[in-house]
Amino acid sequence: MKNLELIEITNEQLSKMKNIELDILKDVDKVCKELNLTYYLCAGTLLGAVRHGGFIPWDDDVDIQMPRKDYNLFIEKAQKLLEKNHIISSYKTEPAFIGDFFKVVDKNTTFVEISTRKRDITKGVYIDIFPIDGIPENKLKKFFYCFKISLLKQRISNGYCLNELYEKRSVKGKIYNFLSGFLTLFMNPEKATKKLNEYLLKKDFSNSKFVIVESKYKRLYKREIFEKPSEIKFENSLFYAPTDVKGYLEKQYGNNYMTPPPVEKQISHHFCCELKLGD
Repeated sequence: MKNLELIEITNEQLSKMKNIELDILKDVDKVCKELNLTYYLCAGTLLGAVRHGGFIPWDDDVDIQMPRKDYNLFIEKAQKLLEKNHIISSYKTEPAFIGDFFKVVDKNTTFVEISTRKRDITKGVYIDIFPIDGIPENKLKKFFYCFKISLLKQRISNGYCLNELYEKRSVKGKIYNFLSGFLTLFMNPEKATKKLNEYLLKKDFSNSKFVIVESKYKRLYKREIFEKPSEIKFENSLFYAPTDVKGYLEKQYGNNYMTPPPVEKQISHHFCCELKLGD
């Protein structure tokens, strides 16, 4: 990460960021209930709720997931119901946004990460919202379905400044990067984003035996894990969680998910260039 001026986030700033993200999450929860939309806490947010009763102490991520139908309706209808300082940032709302997810951002803050600093998008403290999509049951169809998704995701990732974050890549990673770049040679990250989101609509969530989360081949789940939302406490407020929280976390993190990582791995995964959190 040469020639990059990174900001070390202080404990006071981290605490403020968590409070801002919690406010966004509460707003999203309120709007989802108004629009009768389903969502689930996921990834480190759900793990934090189960293991710590809220945020993972050394991190500030808030991640939620929605079945694709609810996800699209939120992008379409939620903006006018959200608090005025909360902005939906997605490829449908901001032309320079790339990715297979969207963010709800507090526009009264500034949070610039290395990966998005060159993109003309709203840059503030945010929470991530991911779609849950159906996937074919046939093994061969499933393989090619996921392979195409992976190629498009790699093309999208090439639109970020990710090479500046990693000085070394594995041989396998370099080969895959070359292959995906070659097979999507005439596609820019913006076009790849549109193609990926359209492609993921091919298999409906509601009639699929398995679903894919975060568009990642290793994130394939039985749909019944997301059959009906349950409730879980996160920072003394109740939010929606998957039907089978244990099954989700075991799939995501393994059977020892309740055991925190070693101290040297208890770090945030955000690489921040600029941070302003207001008064």
